[in-house]
Amino acid sequence: ISSEGSIGYAQMGWQEQHDFTSANGYGDLIDPQTGVVYKSPKSLRAVVSYYYLEIPLQGSLHLGHARFRSVTSIGISPAYLLRATSTAHLEFTDGSTERSVSDNTSAYKTFGLFATLSSGVSFRLSDRVELQLQPTFRYGLLNVMRRSRPTSGAHGSPSVPG
Repeated sequence: ISSEGSIGYAQMGWQEQHDFTSANGYGDLIDPQTGVVYKSPKSLRAVVSYYYLEIPLQGSLHLGHARFRSVTSIGISPAYLLRATSTAHLEFTDGSTERSVSDNTSAYKTFGLFATLSSGVSFRLSDRVELQLQPTFRYGLLNVMRRSRPTSGAHGSPSVPG
């Protein structure tokens, strides 16, 4: 049995892809009064990223006495939000692309708390050096949004530039 603490930098987030070609089928929009042609987006890839400074604290259970051992860890990781961004990658019907990045840090709470659980193997290289392979599952324990019930178009959703 052992315990450990450290400090780290973590990037988390999600992304989604939207294909508009099959949905609208109308092509580019044309203003009937001025004749101006507005490019229609063909696809959108939305990426939301969170950048945290963390202080993970965990306890570990090592089973076995050979060079290869089983390792299981459980812990908690308080985190401070450094930055949150939303990025929209647009591809238009004419083949051109556009990328826009929005800083959404103010839409999120600055303190986060994550529970962690991992299990894997360790390989002892020497009396003082050990190599561990431990996939980790993380779960956010706190609501990160400043509002408890975001409305449609709330912060954190990349918007299509107009």
